[in-house]
Amino acid sequence: MLNIIGAECVKMRKNKMFIISSLIVWGFTAFLIIIDPSLADLTDTWFVIGSPLNLVLSIMSGFVVTVLVQREYQDNTIINVLTAPVARKEFVFSKCFVWFIWHVTTLGITIAITAISYRLVYSEAFQANAISEFIVGFGTMGLLSFVTFLPLLWIAIKQRKLFYPTVFFTLVFAVLQLSIANNPIINAIPWTTVALVSLAESQSIIGTSGMIIGLTSIFVCGGLGVGLACNSFGKQDQ
Repeated sequence: MLNIIGAECVKMRKNKMFIISSLIVWGFTAFLIIIDPSLADLTDTWFVIGSPLNLVLSIMSGFVVTVLVQREYQDNTIINVLTAPVARKEFVFSKCFVWFIWHVTTLGITIAITAISYRLVYSEAFQANAISEFIVGFGTMGLLSFVTFLPLLWIAIKQRKLFYPTVFFTLVFAVLQLSIANNPIINAIPWTTVALVSLAESQSIIGTSGMIIGLTSIFVCGGLGVGLACNSFGKQDQ
C-alpha cells in the first residue's frame, strides 16, 4: 500500500494540473480580497468570503480527481494495475489519499492567505475572533465538501477515458453547496447541508437532530462514493 501511495505521489509531482489547480484557488482568494472592499465584513460573517472560495476549491478538486483517474486510462497505464498482483482497493484508496492530500494542502494555504491578507489589507477592521471563526468555519466546510465529493471517484472510474461526466457532476455538486436553507429535505441532501452544518450557530438554527441528519447524510455519501468506486474498479478488466 505504501509503495502504491509513493508511486502516486511521484505522479502528482510530475503532473502540472495539481499546481495549476492550487494556483487558481490561491489566486482567486487574493483577487477576491483585494478587489472587493465590502468583504471587510468578514468581521461580521466568514460565510461572505467562505462560500465563493469553497465553490472554486470544490470545482478545482473535481478537476484534480478527474485527471488523477483519467490519465491512467488515457495513457493505458491502468493495464499495469489491472494485471498486477495488487489489490484493486489499494489502487482506489491511493488515489483517494493523494486527492485528499492535495485538497487539504490547498485548503490550508487558502486559509493562511485569507487570514494574512485580511490582516494586511483590512488592518483597521481586523478582529482576531473573526479570523478564528473563519478558520474553523471554512476549514470545516472545506473538509465536509471533500467528503461529499468522494462519489466523483466512482464516476471517474466508471467513465474511464471520458472527461465530461465527472466535470458535469463536479459543477452540479459545487452549485448545490451554495444552497443554504433550514428545510428538512435540504438538510438531508449531502451537498446542500455542508454550508449549514459548518456554521457555528447551526445547532441553534436546525437543532441537534438536524445536525445529526446533516452529518450522517454527508458521511454516508462519502462512504458510498468510496465503496462504489472500489466495487466498480474491482469488476473492470482490460
